Amino acid sequence: MCRYSIVFLVFIAVYFLTGTGTAGAQSASPLPVSMQERVPSDWEGGEGAWMAVNRIEAWNPSETALIICDMWDKHWCDLSNARFEELAVALNGVVAEARRKGVKIVHAPSDCMDYYTDYPQRKEAMKYRDAKMAALANGEKLPSEKDAVWPVDASDEGCESEGCHPHRAWTKQTDLLAIEKGDLISDSGAELGAYFKKKGIKNVILTGVATNMCVMARSFGLRAMKRMGMNVVLMRDMTDLMYNPAKAPFVDHFSGLDLMVEYIETYVCPSIVSSGFTHKKPFRFSGDRRKRIAFLTAEGEYHANQRLPEFAHELTLKNIHCDFALGVPRMEGPGRHNLENLQILEEADLAILFIRRRALEPEKMTIIKNYIRSGRPVLGIRTSSVAFDANGNVPREGGGIVAATEKASGFLEQWPELDRDIWGGNYHGHYEHLEEGTEITIVPGMENHPLLKGVGPFNSLNWLYQCAPLRSEKAQVLLLGANPGKPLEPVFWLNGDNIIYTSLGHWDDWEIESFRRLMFNTVTYLLNQPIAASVDVDMEKRAQELKNLRWGMFICWSFSTFSGEEWTHDVKDVGFFRAKEVDTDQWARTAKEAGMGYILFLTKHHDGFCLWDTQTTDRKVTKAPLGKDVLAELRNSCDKYGIKLALYFSEGEFDWPKPPAGQPVDKEVLQNGGGLNPEMKKAQLKELLTGYGPIEYIWFDHAVGTGGLSHEETTAWCKQFQPACFIGYNHGDQTTADIRLGEMGKPGTLEDAEGSPYMEKNLKNRWKLAEFTYPILPDHKGGAMWFYSLPEHDQLVHPVSKLWEDYRGAVKYGNIFSIDVGPDYNGKLRDVDVKTLQEVGRLIREHYPD
Repeated sequence: MCRYSIVFLVFIAVYFLTGTGTAGAQSASPLPVSMQERVPSDWEGGEGAWMAVNRIEAWNPSETALIICDMWDKHWCDLSNARFEELAVALNGVVAEARRKGVKIVHAPSDCMDYYTDYPQRKEAMKYRDAKMAALANGEKLPSEKDAVWPVDASDEGCESEGCHPHRAWTKQTDLLAIEKGDLISDSGAELGAYFKKKGIKNVILTGVATNMCVMARSFGLRAMKRMGMNVVLMRDMTDLMYNPAKAPFVDHFSGLDLMVEYIETYVCPSIVSSGFTHKKPFRFSGDRRKRIAFLTAEGEYHANQRLPEFAHELTLKNIHCDFALGVPRMEGPGRHNLENLQILEEADLAILFIRRRALEPEKMTIIKNYIRSGRPVLGIRTSSVAFDANGNVPREGGGIVAATEKASGFLEQWPELDRDIWGGNYHGHYEHLEEGTEITIVPGMENHPLLKGVGPFNSLNWLYQCAPLRSEKAQVLLLGANPGKPLEPVFWLNGDNIIYTSLGHWDDWEIESFRRLMFNTVTYLLNQPIAASVDVDMEKRAQELKNLRWGMFICWSFSTFSGEEWTHDVKDVGFFRAKEVDTDQWARTAKEAGMGYILFLTKHHDGFCLWDTQTTDRKVTKAPLGKDVLAELRNSCDKYGIKLALYFSEGEFDWPKPPAGQPVDKEVLQNGGGLNPEMKKAQLKELLTGYGPIEYIWFDHAVGTGGLSHEETTAWCKQFQPACFIGYNHGDQTTADIRLGEMGKPGTLEDAEGSPYMEKNLKNRWKLAEFTYPILPDHKGGAMWFYSLPEHDQLVHPVSKLWEDYRGAVKYGNIFSIDVGPDYNGKLRDVDVKTLQEVGRLIREHYPD
């Protein structure tokens, strides 16, 4: 039986045993584990090359262990300390989920066992001895690494910080990782090998640091577990490495980590991501600001699963992060209608498709369609003209869906219109294969196009696709293909600014310098294009989606939390934001319990302090004592609890340059101290709309002006990044707004002028949706209103009855209603807020059970 058939049978086992199929869930559901690895190329001419493949296995939790390697309380390298702490916060959630599913958790902080002498988890590990396993607890290179080239030079111990010198700085594991009853504590491969053998543990996941040193080479590391015969994997998003970019191969720190993972997948063992446990997007360090490419490949004719990883390796050396969503590389047999790892599209800046005639489960097809609908760039290669046209219905593999009794199709979903609607193509077959190949030439007049820099005429062994005439008025053809006696055919074109398709892509094309240059040019071009909507967005449908959210939580947390004033002026030191803790999970969990559909988050108030890790200024939370990207934390918490995310953004700032003398500016803006910095405003909005997933709407505060970018320009700028995002302004010019913002307003129809006291009253037919909002704090003396006030006001809150009546009004009139709560000095909601909102949630469930 071929290996891909075996993979499919495992997939079927996962399908049924996890309860996806009709067989139902068992008491101990197996873990579906999606593993990525590199295997020797199996096609003639590919000797010495490697293919990226994916395989799925069903692991018994009781036969599985997760080892946390060297997550110490302190490291001698300052920059490593900061990264390790960030990793630990994310890893603790993964460990908790693994533990909950029945996986054995092993804490392995090397050289710290004396600290844990009296811990029962340590004593338990020390009971086990096995001479054979002890002999295999060896971190030396494996035979498979004999001729491998080590990817990064860490001869300087891999620290980028000046003044740091290697020494033993650690005493225990970081307190950010919980050690629970039933866990183990050991840094001995001999102990763990004996324990695993005794307890029947066969599957081992390695997490922690540092991948190129400890995770690989400890006596309990990847190599040792491999020697012991364990089914071992690296959790590639829950690790870091020691590497200084001043050393070879002279790449970004995180690119060095990518190269290390590639090495491990090739020579040591497969890798997985944490999403399999958390169902959230993979972890990403806040300092990793590289562009990200998602390669989607599933075809069996042009060896895309070899050629694209080779291309990706070169892109990694250019400091671009590359991920893969893989299908089996063959065209027949069970298991081929699947793509694994599609969550990579959530954060991708560019998607590259090389797929042939696959059908997918509807939820997976939706992920792909949502990416393209977002307006982000996409490149289609060769067979992607028929990527999701399977030439006939494809039953759901493994059965389990009966169309007559279930509200679901018995067939996988296809998208035959992709060629027409997205690529703008018109594929209707190809000409015969000619030994002399196809002559590729540049369309006259296009020689100086940036996509063709360094590209000249060349000969391709592709058989020429018949694509003319193209079916898009936006299509701009740059390259033509010619066969003797046949009409010229387009082989490379743009369809608008952000979509490119080429029918080139034969395996030998990648050896041609002009084609390689064309591919690098294409990636550079698309990664630097503004994002534009590639398909029209049905804003009426979007309005209904927002209405269905009903109500949400408005979070205001910034300098004003600590000043006790509504507006905070003249703060120069970001240390004024004194919070050292934040609990975004509490915010999202409370919202979920209250029946809220979204959280509206203040990203920046008029003082210019940014609650995300912006690259535009040091006036940001990651430079404050907290040191965390709060927006990124909140995005993860919202995803965890199924809460949508909206953003508040002050258009202007107190400290921006004042308007030149004589320039007409709103008098109110001048009175409130606003300034002008349109490029800064644009850069910050681009970060918010490209780095933190889908945003439901933006609440623009106009109190200190537009910042020098008009509302018309602001709306257009935002829509090119997220065309489905609603835009609203709390006053000022409203002509380009989608949503009416009712600051201190009331429920009412769109035509009710009293619903938005700060807005123009003559645009009642302009908006598609109305929002109203007010603070959970009633009127009081002293302290702030929209932010946390003062400790003496900790029990001050609107009654449940008021919130309940306004919720009912929102539902009645089709509005959305956001109630503002201000987290305290430690980043938590007041107890009285939580209890009040929970009580409203109880009423919602009682009266609106659907």
